[in-house]
This record gives sequence, C-alpha cells and structure tokens, in this order.
Amino acid sequence: MKIKRDPRYRSGYQITPRINIAQKEKKLLNEIQNFLGFGNVYIHRVDDLWHFEIFKLKDIEKFLNIIGNSLKTKKRRQRRFEQCIRMMLKKQHLSKDGCKKIRMIWLSSKLGIIPDG
Repeated sequence: MKIKRDPRYRSGYQITPRINIAQKEKKLLNEIQNFLGFGNVYIHRVDDLWHFEIFKLKDIEKFLNIIGNSLKTKKRRQRRFEQCIRMMLKKQHLSKDGCKKIRMIWLSSKLGIIPDG
C-alpha cells in the first residue's frame, strides 16, 4: 500500500493499495491472471522480474477472499492490509479522519507497533 501526501485529495493524501507477485518466469503469473480473470502482468526492467499486480479495490477484495489464510506473508501485516481495504471499500479513506486512521494502521504495521482503536 502506498500513502502519499497530495493536496488534490479532500483527505490530503492519496492511498493506493496494491498486491504484487514477482517471479523470474512469466508463465506462472499468466496462469494466476487467467485463473482470477483480473490483474496485470508486466516485466519490470529495473529488477528484470515479471510482476502480477492488482490495483482495483474490488479485485483486491476478491483476491483476498480467494486466497484466505494461504498467503506466505507476515500475518500481522496481512491483517492490517485487509483492515485498510475493508475501510476503503466503505469509502472511509475519502474523509480526513478515515484517511488518518488508515495511515495510522498501515504505518504501524511497517513500524511493528500496534495502534490504539
């Protein structure tokens, strides 16, 4: 998830959630994309890896529902990501207070702290 200050937004921030899977070979990522029916596959020339990315909020929600608890990631960070996505689906990121709460939740996961509330 990317959170950056942007005065063009009512909340003062742009929040961009995404899921990214990187591989050396394109074949597996194409199979994932075909199975899911969404997402994009492209080569990233900087790291010379193929990437499968999901940017659309509804598609991220579908992906999280499909994979459930089978992700190989840090569980605390995954729960925080899912919490932020649920808040965004409720459009809470469009208000200053909601955006502030999402930022607090997400940044706490990166710092390894647990926020109140």
